[in-house]
Amino acid sequence: GGTLNMTGGVIRSNTSVEDGGGVYLWDAKAVFSGGVIEGNETDRCGGGICALGASDVTLSGTAVRNNTSHGDGGGVYVEANGSSDAKFTMTGGSITGNQSPEGYAGLVIANKDYAVDAAISGGTISGNTDQDGEDTSIRLCDYFGSNYPVLKLSGAPSISGRIDLWDESETGAYLEIVGAFNPPSPLSLSDVYGTEG
Repeated sequence: GGTLNMTGGVIRSNTSVEDGGGVYLWDAKAVFSGGVIEGNETDRCGGGICALGASDVTLSGTAVRNNTSHGDGGGVYVEANGSSDAKFTMTGGSITGNQSPEGYAGLVIANKDYAVDAAISGGTISGNTDQDGEDTSIRLCDYFGSNYPVLKLSGAPSISGRIDLWDESETGAYLEIVGAFNPPSPLSLSDVYGTEG
C-alpha cells in the first residue's frame, strides 16, 4: 500500500528466498525514473523487481540489469493476484542481462485473479537468458487459463529476444498496437502451448 519513487542510487547484491530480489511491492505504486537495480537474486520471481497484488509500476529511467530469479522474471515480474487489476508501464529505462535459470523472461506479465494493464512505449529489453539458455525478453501468461494479458505497444522501444505469448486452445495472450509504432528491429514472437496464429 506504499509509494516508492526511485530517481537515482543503486539497489545492488541483495538476496531473497521469497519473491523480489531487489524490490518487492504489494498493492503499491512505484515510479522507477533513475538509478540502477543490479546483481540481486531471488529463489522465486522477480530478480530485480517483483510487483504483486494491485500494484502500479512505471519504469521510465531505471536500469534493471544482471539480476537472477530462479522462478520467472529475471528482471521484472508483475502479477495481478490481489483484489483488483494491476498496471505496468514502460516508457524508458532498461531490462537487460537478467537470468532465469529455472524460469523465463526478463519481463513477465502474469494475470491471475485479475488483469495487468501493461503498456510499453520506450526503453530497452535485451540479453535476458531463460532456463533454455535462450534470450527471452517478455512472457505474457495467465495461470488460470481464461484471462490472458494484452500488451499495448507504441513508440519506439528496443525489444530483442523472444516474446512468449502463453496460449491454450483458441485463446491466448496478444499484442495490441495502440499508437505509432517504430521499433528499431522486428519483434520475435513465439507461442508457448497452442497453435501459432
